[in-house]
Amino acid sequence: MKKFLSLVLLAGLATALGSITVHAGAWLQKKGGGYVKFSYASFRSGTAFDQSGNTIDLNAGGVSSGDYTDLSFNTYLEYGLHDKLTAIANVPIKQAIKADDRTIGIGAT
Repeated sequence: MKKFLSLVLLAGLATALGSITVHAGAWLQKKGGGYVKFSYASFRSGTAFDQSGNTIDLNAGGVSSGDYTDLSFNTYLEYGLHDKLTAIANVPIKQAIKADDRTIGIGAT
């Protein structure tokens, strides 16, 4: 036990003496500078999971196309209003479609 406590004390001392001060902060845009990023993602599936975790076929019951499709577009913007102030905007657009033509939007069920 004495050996273990000595190792813990030595490790704590080495950590305290060997640490350095690190300053982190936001990566700001310079005044008038900016950054724009566009992204797109999509997926399609003919299967889903029920509440028990079992796989179910969305094409069951003779429906020829029960696929679920999810499309996502995103625009991310940064603009330097001042050297120490950056405005940020994130504009997501999402569309979820079940093949029976019902569209499920953001927040809808």
